[in-house]
Amino acid sequence: MTGDLADVYAFLDQELLDDAESEGSLEVMQKCCGRVLDNYVEPTGCKPLPGEVNPFVHIRPIPDTKYSIRLFPGSFTDAEYCLDFVDSTTGEPVNSPFDFELFAGPGETSTPWLSLPMAMKLKSIENIHGIKTQDILPGEEKFILRDGQMCVLTRPGKPKIRFTVPVRQKPKSEPEEAEDAIVLDFPKVLQVDP
Repeated sequence: MTGDLADVYAFLDQELLDDAESEGSLEVMQKCCGRVLDNYVEPTGCKPLPGEVNPFVHIRPIPDTKYSIRLFPGSFTDAEYCLDFVDSTTGEPVNSPFDFELFAGPGETSTPWLSLPMAMKLKSIENIHGIKTQDILPGEEKFILRDGQMCVLTRPGKPKIRFTVPVRQKPKSEPEEAEDAIVLDFPKVLQVDP
């Protein structure tokens, strides 16, 4: 192949035909591709712009620093929120601006997606993917939290800072009445003794 556009197209056409033959037919291959491409992918970790007005972005100052914690929406479907640190004056995001540890545990609200009844130390998305803190691009560090999670930020020699991540809920819609439906009344929430 020379790299000429016609050669690239010919190569790709042959690859498609080879794959279609291994799958059984071109029609089967196209249906498989269609199912994959029709999936909705909901990103998480897209930071808001400094000064962006959004009712789902929340910024709170961290006492005794020039920084704030910013919570911003992640995947709604996966009940994710993201956290980063911003300069309180400019709103510009910063990476790990001071020595700290961030912990998360189940919140006080009804949040069945928080299945672990214990606290755990959180790492940034970048650290989880093997990027060392010093190698994260400036202002790009972020942490994934879950809606309703209770978090604690600890700093040496300073009081702990505790907060609960907001829980987003879809507006309730009226259920459609089925003409001949029988409705079974199961409990919605059960209290379990530890």
